[in-house]
Amino acid sequence: MSAAYYDRDGHEIDLSEWASELSNNRIARTKIGDTEVSTVWVGLCHNNYRLVFETMIFGGPHNGEINRYSSELNALKGHIATVEALAAGYRPHWVAA
Repeated sequence: MSAAYYDRDGHEIDLSEWASELSNNRIARTKIGDTEVSTVWVGLCHNNYRLVFETMIFGGPHNGEINRYSSELNALKGHIATVEALAAGYRPHWVAA
């Protein structure tokens, strides 16, 4: 089974197109104390779903937690919601208890 690559609009692209876009994959990055929230376009299919964007938490009690999205708008909304939750001292709604 070959890997599937997708552009920011969810359209399938070839490996060279995908690789050429990786240097411009940042959607948002926010630092909250010793924790960083990063949201990027990854362009890869996850579990047969076109969840080509992801938010990841680095540092703090939720270090390594990831949430994935199918659109750039949803990824940005997810980033903002994650930052707001962490800044208020709450667990992001998508992080498992």
